[in-house]
Amino acid sequence: MNEITTEERLRIVEELNRTANDSLGGDSLQRALARITGAEDTSWRGVMRRVAELAYRPTTQVQVAPDGKYHCFACGHDGKTDPTCGLNYCEQCGAEVTN
Repeated sequence: MNEITTEERLRIVEELNRTANDSLGGDSLQRALARITGAEDTSWRGVMRRVAELAYRPTTQVQVAPDGKYHCFACGHDGKTDPTCGLNYCEQCGAEVTN
């Protein structure tokens, strides 16, 4: 599975929501999903795999230091925000915080 950044995931979700409230712009559902999600394989199987990649969010344990910095064990990112104070995912890889 390709790693999808949180920013990319949020951009795709926003575009999917806009399209759901608007139109497919003349595309078939498969082509619209391929375009919005950036699926490299635009066959229906490739589009379904890309949607599955977007739905998958790994979970991870994090180590929180007394100063509020944390370390994500999924990607190794050292965050500057304490994820237990409202941030429930790693800001780098999107892994869900499960501590």
